[in-house]
Amino acid sequence: MLIVALFSLLMLQMLGVMLPGPDFFMVLRSSIKYGRNSAVLVALGIAMGVLTYATVVVLLLDSLSDNFLMIVHWVSFFGGCYLLYIAYNCYRSSKGKHSLAEVDVQIAVASKKHLFLLGLFCNLSNPKVIIFFVSLLPLFVLKSTALWYHLAIISIMFLSTFIWFGFVAYVMGSQHIRGLFIKHMAKLEIVFSIILTIFALLLIYSFFSTLFIFNYVI
Repeated sequence: MLIVALFSLLMLQMLGVMLPGPDFFMVLRSSIKYGRNSAVLVALGIAMGVLTYATVVVLLLDSLSDNFLMIVHWVSFFGGCYLLYIAYNCYRSSKGKHSLAEVDVQIAVASKKHLFLLGLFCNLSNPKVIIFFVSLLPLFVLKSTALWYHLAIISIMFLSTFIWFGFVAYVMGSQHIRGLFIKHMAKLEIVFSIILTIFALLLIYSFFSTLFIFNYVI
């Protein structure tokens, strides 16, 4: 039964990571603009964010209180602000030169730490990720107290995330694909900026609407 539960978790997680969201567009942008290796670092950062949340839920499930929901709402606000910052950088980047030669210079400037943290903070600031871990993951965690089972849950969450986004980075970061898109990078940066702005505004709207309801109830 536990094997079936782990398989069900894997399918649910794969469905979740495949749905387009801020993490997906961050890896897609990094793949086209910086190439495979750089995008893989972003994917690794995203997977580390998932690993962090999975570990917290598995180890501290009994300690999570009702106040954690309020933390999620604040994450919505700061996550929205962070996405607005990234969207602004995308828009500003659209004004620059875009060619494989120019991008190679930008890759040299962009540090591995910066790319890793870009993915990490993008994932950690996504309240939808937190809601998944708080609402759905406990259903699987509570099925057993076996150490191997909990380690398997954490491993599945990390590896499935890294494998999927690593696959996106590998495919979209190839020289052939980049060559097709890089000449349109200025327009793509604007598109990425608009998409991230929409995600950001939705998160901020969710924060203020929830805050208004919370204060009204009190």
